[in-house]
Amino acid sequence: MYYLQSAIVPLFVIGVAIALVLLDIRSWRSAKAAQLTGPDRDFRWRRFRRRMQSSAMLALAGILMLVGELIVPNDYPTLYISVWTTVFLLILWIVLLALADAVSSLQRNHRLKQDLIVDRAMLQAEIYKQRQHEAPSDEAENPTAKKADGRSDDQLPFSET
Repeated sequence: MYYLQSAIVPLFVIGVAIALVLLDIRSWRSAKAAQLTGPDRDFRWRRFRRRMQSSAMLALAGILMLVGELIVPNDYPTLYISVWTTVFLLILWIVLLALADAVSSLQRNHRLKQDLIVDRAMLQAEIYKQRQHEAPSDEAENPTAKKADGRSDDQLPFSET
């Protein structure tokens, strides 16, 4: 009964790792099916590699936890310490990979947000120019007139947020 109780957490960790591997593979297949190119494909590929490595290491940590539970510390102290030190180092590496994944995702999202802001500003500037060309008679009659929203014609119709 003791071995069954001590195997619950390692078996749960192994099960979670297998589920994560399957989810990572499915995610990569859907990214490949979308036929992404350039930076998007590179980002997804690097993320897939990081997550697969983390998931595989989590499964290995679960297996080592199971082995560590079976080792009698008094009979094999060096092996016992080695196994649990390896488990600790694997989990530390998994945490570092998770942090790298988070930082990478944050940087990508920030870059995409900046690109969207620039694209939006360019489109709004084009709209503004187009409106200026369409309604030159209003400007000729009263060049300093304020619009209904309180801005004059020389102010751009968008905010920096």
